[in-house]
Amino acid sequence: MKSYSLVYWSGVNDETGAFKQIDCLINDETVKNLLEGKPKFISIIIDDGEQMLIQTDNINQIKQVYEKYDRKA
Repeated sequence: MKSYSLVYWSGVNDETGAFKQIDCLINDETVKNLLEGKPKFISIIIDDGEQMLIQTDNINQIKQVYEKYDRKA
């Protein structure tokens, strides 16, 4: 697992909503799957280990962050 900053669209449609940013942990296999083909959802770890499923169509940006959560990449 590595630390990422993820920006995604949170809304019911293209007109109603807003971009939100969350810091999370993403499994290396999930990142590989995103690069090879777009799965409908990905699983990420947020806050204190809570799992969140996020729709990949709503993801705007994923950026790897070093030294987040006291871990080194």
